[in-house]
Amino acid sequence: MEMNSLPLCIWKDKDLKLSDIQVSEQVQSRSEICRQTVSTYAAKINEGEMAPVLVFCDGFRYWLVDGFHRYQAAKLVNHTKISCRVAYGSKRDAILYAIAANIDNGFKRANADKRNGVETLLSDSEWSQWSNHEIARRCGVSHTYVRKLRLKLQESNEINPLIQTRQSVNRIAFRNGREYPIDVSNIGQLDR
Repeated sequence: MEMNSLPLCIWKDKDLKLSDIQVSEQVQSRSEICRQTVSTYAAKINEGEMAPVLVFCDGFRYWLVDGFHRYQAAKLVNHTKISCRVAYGSKRDAILYAIAANIDNGFKRANADKRNGVETLLSDSEWSQWSNHEIARRCGVSHTYVRKLRLKLQESNEINPLIQTRQSVNRIAFRNGREYPIDVSNIGQLDR
């Protein structure tokens, strides 16, 4: 699976009311909104040069996935609608997609943004079962960074103890589009 691919990824262009779009801090992978970027984008919106934002529709709600700065810029210039690319997806799909949204493009991610993405995956009961390599791939960081952050969060009890127990034995690795369980219980242990 590609970093930003979706199951049943069907994109459709549509103008949506800003008020119809769900803006969730859980989906926003950035640590904060940059006011200067919002101002720059507001000028581009007024010139008609802004790319559409990306939203996922779960059948009931439209979740903003990529374009939080553009969304804020549209509000700043008092627009009531914004151009969107819409795909089918749940809020969880939106969270996972948003973590990788600015790896290769857009406003450059700060270290705090990268950490936020990794922590989001590590604090989730399902995603935390993924290997350090898979989490690193999804977040656009090194696997050693994920390993160090995982250990730090476990030591400070910021990761749920039930998750820690399950992680101590099994994780999930991905190869050729398939999932494989891996036993990590002996990693770091010396043979005696």
